[in-house]
Amino acid sequence: MKSVTTLIFDGDCGFCLRWVNWIRPKVGSQVRVEPFQKVLPEFPQVSEGQCRNSIQWMRSDGSVARGAEAFFEALATGPFSQWLTLYRAFVPFRLLSEWGYRWVATHRVMANKVLEWLWGPSMPFSVRYERLLSTLARGMGVVYAMAFVSLAVQSEGLWGPNGVLPARDYLGWLRETVGPSVVALWPTLFWIQTSLFFQKVVLGVGGIAALFLILNRAPKWTALTAWIAYLSWVNVGQVFLEYQWDMLLLESGLVLFVALCLGPGRPALFLFRLLFFKFIFQSGLAKIESGDPTWRSLTALQYHFETTPLPTTLSSFAHHAPVWFLKITTATTLFLECVTPFFFFCARNVRAGIFVLHLLLQIGIGVTGQYGFFNILAIVLSLSLLEDSLPPFSQADWRIRSRRMSTKAIVITTIWPFLSFLPLPQLEGWHLSSHYGLFASMTTSREELRIERKTLSGWEPYEFRWKPGKIDRAPRWVQPHMPRLDWQMWFASLGRCENQRWLHQLLFRLLEGRPEVLALFREPPPTLPAPTKLRVVRVPYHFSSPEGRLHGIWWNAGEATPYCPEVSF
Repeated sequence: MKSVTTLIFDGDCGFCLRWVNWIRPKVGSQVRVEPFQKVLPEFPQVSEGQCRNSIQWMRSDGSVARGAEAFFEALATGPFSQWLTLYRAFVPFRLLSEWGYRWVATHRVMANKVLEWLWGPSMPFSVRYERLLSTLARGMGVVYAMAFVSLAVQSEGLWGPNGVLPARDYLGWLRETVGPSVVALWPTLFWIQTSLFFQKVVLGVGGIAALFLILNRAPKWTALTAWIAYLSWVNVGQVFLEYQWDMLLLESGLVLFVALCLGPGRPALFLFRLLFFKFIFQSGLAKIESGDPTWRSLTALQYHFETTPLPTTLSSFAHHAPVWFLKITTATTLFLECVTPFFFFCARNVRAGIFVLHLLLQIGIGVTGQYGFFNILAIVLSLSLLEDSLPPFSQADWRIRSRRMSTKAIVITTIWPFLSFLPLPQLEGWHLSSHYGLFASMTTSREELRIERKTLSGWEPYEFRWKPGKIDRAPRWVQPHMPRLDWQMWFASLGRCENQRWLHQLLFRLLEGRPEVLALFREPPPTLPAPTKLRVVRVPYHFSSPEGRLHGIWWNAGEATPYCPEVSF
């Protein structure tokens, strides 16, 4: 046994056990790792006192290395030989390492308690990420499935041949404007054709890919297929598919594909954590940089629940919460978005606690406002803060994976964060990276746009399926479905009629009486002939008081004012 290199440690030291459990899978079977209490008689050249003071590295030739040198020699048998080279070649580093080793050895009990609080109890195996990466892939499959099903129920009315913004017309305009290179600059499967049948084919392929991803069948290629299908829709969806969560889904899907190519390991999970960091931190930073007075005075949530595009029934209750509670919640939101992202790369227990906080944040956002699959996607990304533990890699597996992942991981993790800041207009259509900052400037009043048709008895409104309309109709639950028309009406209310080309197209389709467009509404008047005259008015809305809510009145509506002039054929 003496001819085999042996690492001897103190078996009564919790800190030593924790370190040995971390190093054992990296050194593999070529190094014998034993507590001195078991093997001390085999090595007369070391004493019990020396073994209690520091680890002992018993070389096969009988010589001994102790302390920091033994630590770096043990690392050198795995994929970390550069540290031993640095230790031997650079004297200041060697002196600092020896001092650090002696300090930790002297305070090992305290160090072990700190590590136990940060990482949990010592475990006899190394951290791996196979189950976590599989869970992330399945979660992304769920989000993709929600997104494709949501598109399927509204695609004909929005982008079909007789829809509000036909994909065929948009791609024709792109080809005339950009030229032949537009196919590479603005990739979409709909360059093949834009017929209604082909649109359903792309939706079907995306949905099947999402299902296979959920079932963990060929996840790498199904993830790529789902990404291509959704990218194809985003690049013809125009204003209806320009929301931040659409960009986040594309970026997350691309990160998933790259992570699956890298395989389970820290580089793959680092990409997800980096994306989650970018998304959360940019969202918080945008609120600070905007200079919006409601965020600075912590009054943003006094307006948010009433003005959110598609409120829920709980939004009314949240809106009437005490002012002090809303201010504390606003401050907590800013803290979670601006401060906690820097803890995404900390120890395991810290990350687990941060995960719980962000899970609660996303649940709170989701039950008081309806953002389609956005909150579920954010929760899936937050899973990257966790980890799973499985039996260790063999040393051969460790070396092979390290060589295979190192170059790709260094290149990807170095370049990816800077894609958002590089001026690359030629890659805009690929949506490789995006900026985020939802509600950077808080809307402080709610104005609903109401489309009305002229009848013999006056003006009759078109009732939307999901956005507020009748004052006695409670907000309806719709997510994870994302009703694009209802959402876009909220955005239009923030601007001017002449800047809303899509709204003019919508009015034209209503004048034509197109059934696929009428199907987007809750209560279109199908029994009457197509209207001869339409108008759009702007109506102030406020949540009713709690007393009014008890009597079935959810909204107080103000006086209508013109938004778009009357239109007719």
